[in-house]
Amino acid sequence: MLTLGFFTGMRLGSLTDLKVRTLSNAAPDPSIAGLFRLAVGPGADPPVATKFGVTGQIWITRTHLDRLEEYVHSVRRLEREAKAMPQHRDLVFLSRFGNPYAQRGSDKSVAMNVEMHAFKKLAVANGLAAMRGFRFHQSRSTFATELARIAIRAGGAVNAIAMVKEALLHKHEATSLKYIRFVEKAPAKEDVANAFTREFLGLLSRRESTADD
Repeated sequence: MLTLGFFTGMRLGSLTDLKVRTLSNAAPDPSIAGLFRLAVGPGADPPVATKFGVTGQIWITRTHLDRLEEYVHSVRRLEREAKAMPQHRDLVFLSRFGNPYAQRGSDKSVAMNVEMHAFKKLAVANGLAAMRGFRFHQSRSTFATELARIAIRAGGAVNAIAMVKEALLHKHEATSLKYIRFVEKAPAKEDVANAFTREFLGLLSRRESTADD
């Protein structure tokens, strides 16, 4: 699920409500080879939970769609499906007890919190200290930021807003605009930070030289 968060920008609530039939109904993107669209929201068939009940399409690559379909038919998932209640058997992701990872429409999941805790513990043990405070939603933010960066380079800020809004299923353009502004301000912030660092290190060097004299 975490991989899909980074590569599709889907919220946890949508991922945990993703259906097997959603994958079967994936439609090729007409303009980009190797890219597919998954219908989500209350207006999709089958419906998939989204924030604010927005109906739209999620972008997913052929690689990730293939991996999902492979997982759906794996022994591991089929064993979980066999334990699930009838109304939950079409869910792509089920816990080892056959339960949904979250209540429908919720971005909170106790089961996922347990998984994330184990993941972060493993990451920190392998030297990735920055993962200590990592939260699942950051995968969505990362996807949105990188998409905004690419979209701005390709077609400017105005087109980027529309692209981010569509891909992230934002209800309001103002939400998408935050990512555009963040990306646009990032180089300036980096320049300021670098200038400050140079000045600060220069000041330290001068003080050390004075002290040596």
